[in-house]
Amino acid sequence: MRIDLATLRGLEAHTTAREELREHLRELDTQANGQALTAEQRADFEETTTFLENDLEPVIAELEVRAQTIARVAGDENRTERPTFALPTIRKSPDDPFDLAGYRQRASSIDDLPAAYVEGAKRVLEVVQFPTLERAKAQERVTDLLGRVYGEPGDAARRMIATGHPRYQRAWAKYCALGRDGLTTEEQRALQTGSDADGGVALPFTIDPTFILTSDGVANPIRDIARVVPVTTKGWQPVTTAGVTAAYGTEVAAATDAAPSDFAGGEIVPVEVKVAVEFTSTYAEDYGLAALQGEIGGLVRDAKDTLESNKFALGAGTGASPDEPEGIVFALIDDGSSIVAANAFDLDAIDDLTGDLGERFQSGATILGHRKIFTKVRQLGTAGAPANSIYDPIAGTLYGYPRRITSAMDSTTAAGNEPLLIGNFDYFVVVERLGMSSEFVPHRVDGDGKLTGKRAILVRWRNTSKVLTVNAFRILQLY
Repeated sequence: MRIDLATLRGLEAHTTAREELREHLRELDTQANGQALTAEQRADFEETTTFLENDLEPVIAELEVRAQTIARVAGDENRTERPTFALPTIRKSPDDPFDLAGYRQRASSIDDLPAAYVEGAKRVLEVVQFPTLERAKAQERVTDLLGRVYGEPGDAARRMIATGHPRYQRAWAKYCALGRDGLTTEEQRALQTGSDADGGVALPFTIDPTFILTSDGVANPIRDIARVVPVTTKGWQPVTTAGVTAAYGTEVAAATDAAPSDFAGGEIVPVEVKVAVEFTSTYAEDYGLAALQGEIGGLVRDAKDTLESNKFALGAGTGASPDEPEGIVFALIDDGSSIVAANAFDLDAIDDLTGDLGERFQSGATILGHRKIFTKVRQLGTAGAPANSIYDPIAGTLYGYPRRITSAMDSTTAAGNEPLLIGNFDYFVVVERLGMSSEFVPHRVDGDGKLTGKRAILVRWRNTSKVLTVNAFRILQLY
C-alpha cells in the first residue's frame, strides 16, 4: 500500500496517512492468522513498511520539528500574565525504545538527539536479555560506560538501541549461520542499522565484550586496574601525563606556567584486532541460532581476554609490526628509569621496590606479579616478620598493597627476570573503541585449499594501551 506524498498537506494529513498505513500492516497480519504471509501479502507488507519508514516518517519528523520551532520562535510573546505550574517530566525517547525513527520525531533539534538516545538506551537495558552475564551487573556496567565515554555518548547509545532490538539479534544470529543471502528483506533492513562503512555488521551489544565485561578482572587483571577510556572517536587525546603544579600568589599576580616537564601529548589511537570463530555448517541446525549467538560471544570474549592479558603487559606498542598495545612491562624496561635492580629476590628487594615509588603515586598503588612469585613471597617470613604479615593471600595484599596476578609476568627469580612491579595504574590507560564488527565467511579451506565444511565469523575491534607516566611505576629486575 502506498500513498502519494504530493497529495498530503500539513502535519495532520501526514500523521493520518501514517496511521492508515499502520492499520494496513495490522490487517495483513490478521489475514495471515499466525501463519507465513503469502508472496503477494509479503510484497505488500514489505512495500508498505519501506514507504512508511523511508518516505513518510522523515517528512513527519521534519514537519514536527518545524512546528515546534515556529511555536518556540514565533509564539505569542505579548501576554503579560503567564500561568505558573509544575511541568510534568517529559520523556525524550519514544514509547518503543527500539524505534530509531521515533527519536528523530521527538527531538526538537539535532542537538537533542544524543540525550534522547542515552535515555532510550537505559530503557533498553531494562528489557534485553544478557546470555553471558547477570542482568544487574550488565546494567551497572553499561550505565557507567555511557557516563564515561569519550566522544559523543549518543553514538554508543544509538548502537545499543539498534543492536539490542530482538529483531536485530535474530537477524545477526541468522547472518552468522547463512550470510546475507539467507536473510529476508526485513532482516537485511534490520542489520543495516548496525552496518559499518567496511560492510561489517555490529555484534549485538548484549554479547559485545566492549560493552559487557564478564570476567570480573580474573582473566584480564591489568584492564581491571587500568584507567579505561571508551571512545566513539578515532582516538583519545590526554591533556597531561603527570599533572600540574600549584603555587600561592598575591591577588593580582600573574599565574605562572605550571605545565609538567614530561608532557608527552599526542593522540592515543586504538589499533585493530581480528579473530575468526569457526563452526560447522550444521551447528545452527542442531543447536539453534540462539546457541550460536551465545557461543560466538563467549569465544570472542575469551580470545579477547587472553590476548589483552598478554599484550597489556608485554606489547611492544605502535613501533611493533604490526602495531599493538604498549604493555606496562615492556614500557618500563624499554625506558629504564623505573627499574629497581636487585641481586636476589628477598625482603630487601621488595622493600627497595615499594620504597622507591614516589609519594604522590603511593596512594592507590597496586603490585602486579605471577602467581608463583607471590607463592615464593610466603617463604620470606622471619621470626620477627611472619609470612602472613608480608603477604596475605586471603586479603590479596603484599605489604598492605593490593596485589593482582597475571601469567604474563616472569614466574621465576632467575637473573634477568622481572618478577614484580608496583605502581598507580591510573597512569596506565586502555583506550577502546566501542563496538565490534563481524563478517560472515561462508567457506573455510585447509592448507591445500580444500573446503573443510566449516564456516566462520570474522570479528574486528580496536583498542590499545599506553603508560602515561613512567615515574608512576617501579619494576624489580634481578641480576
